[in-house]
Amino acid sequence: MSTRLAFALALLFVTTASHAADLALKPTDLVLVDGRKVPGQLAGELDRYLIVYSPGLRTVASFRKDVVASYTRGGKVVTVSAAHALSAAELATLDWQGWPDSAPEKGTKPAYTTETWDKPSRLLVWAKPGTSGKLSDAANWLVLGAPLSDTPAYWDADTDVLLPAADTPYVVTGGNDGARITLAMRHVTVENGASLTTQDCGVHGNEWVRQRGKCEMRFGHRWEGSKHTFCRTDYPTVLTLGVTWNDLPEKDRIGSNLGQYLVVRKDAGSVELLGVIGSNDKFYIEKGVAIAGPGSQCMSANRNGDWVQRGATLHLLDGALWGKRVSFIVSDSFKVEGTLTAGMPGRPLTQNATIILSFKDYTGLMGRNDQKDAAGLRVTKDGTLRVYSADPAKARLVIRNSKCERGPDPIEVNIPPWELGKRMDRYRAAPRRVDVVFSGQVDLDGVLFEDVHKGGIRVADLASAARWKHISYGPNCGSKKPEEMIVVYQPGVPPVGWSEDPAVKNPAPIAEK
Repeated sequence: MSTRLAFALALLFVTTASHAADLALKPTDLVLVDGRKVPGQLAGELDRYLIVYSPGLRTVASFRKDVVASYTRGGKVVTVSAAHALSAAELATLDWQGWPDSAPEKGTKPAYTTETWDKPSRLLVWAKPGTSGKLSDAANWLVLGAPLSDTPAYWDADTDVLLPAADTPYVVTGGNDGARITLAMRHVTVENGASLTTQDCGVHGNEWVRQRGKCEMRFGHRWEGSKHTFCRTDYPTVLTLGVTWNDLPEKDRIGSNLGQYLVVRKDAGSVELLGVIGSNDKFYIEKGVAIAGPGSQCMSANRNGDWVQRGATLHLLDGALWGKRVSFIVSDSFKVEGTLTAGMPGRPLTQNATIILSFKDYTGLMGRNDQKDAAGLRVTKDGTLRVYSADPAKARLVIRNSKCERGPDPIEVNIPPWELGKRMDRYRAAPRRVDVVFSGQVDLDGVLFEDVHKGGIRVADLASAARWKHISYGPNCGSKKPEEMIVVYQPGVPPVGWSEDPAVKNPAPIAEK
């Protein structure tokens, strides 16, 4: 019996583009074959899968029946598979670590774990896991709730989307004869083996991408709406501090980015980024609150710097890493016109959070003659930087170089490839140190500067810096003396450590070819 037919029989409806089955959620308790229990809300039953929401309706997942011993439906226990210990292969297939919206047992509950949700107007489930197809073809979806029209407007902020796991990888793509498709979704879950890709999307609820799943937009990937939400990937972490990017095995580097432009545009509420969140270009925090959650790695690439805009806020929590995974870009690596904090009220740092920055060419060493005043981290006169730490002597904000030697790409240096090729000896010799420019309100209590130029902490006035506490300088800084590290910012004047470096004072000759 086909998946589509079994689903239709189970729900007593024919699911088509113009007619959908009812979305009737019922409390259920799953027992996995290894004895683990999973509470939830049962949405539907396919021949190979159960479709289940988390108890608070904050996310949705599929469970293959061969790893489910039993579940409850209408108060009755339905037996599915015999209990047994899971093999390594079955554990990898199940890949279950619990609902991602569950609150931690100790400490402050993240806002997304207490957010309330009703059932959506519709749930779309890919009808043929393991078979690729066009998302614009309504016949490819099992529809629970409001029907899709024959010419869908690519959904809305009250539509949930689930791409179930499959052993055979499959791709769900736009396929609209070249037209640009912008998806609007509430919750979206992309499970192992599945890939959702088109040009743009706006996610108004919670986003969950499993370790072998992919949700990559060609252009914009936005988190919107007024709720407290999360975006989580289960990808393994890819960057070890102090280890250059090229030292990492290829399999341990980012395997999937979420898009070129990752944008937070929250009317209210927040989005907490969990796991490895990768951009092909930049992060823009345009409105509302973004949180780099515990242990997250939020990394962007070349072309443009990251930007916290006026009125917006970014919090970096325990173990979070934020910044550039490329060696060099011509513009500011990270500009803050709004608010940037390490730790946050109610969730102070108990371990380090880190910002990684690309180095700059302040004197046109590599041939570029504009943007010489670019900075690694720039807090503008309207911006704010603050540290909330439970122990500022131990749990700190760390600011350092990316330690990435991949590149450069001509787009990073923004000169013609043949001109870059002539200057590669200069690029290789350039000092791998960074700088900061603090022109706004900067209140620091617990910061480790690492890989920073002598004279690379550039401030509006020395009196404000004198009030900082628990400031330290790592072994790769240009100096450990505060009076040599902290200087008054002068536009157009590079850090003295850059100007004094032998590779800058006596640059390698430009190759003829």
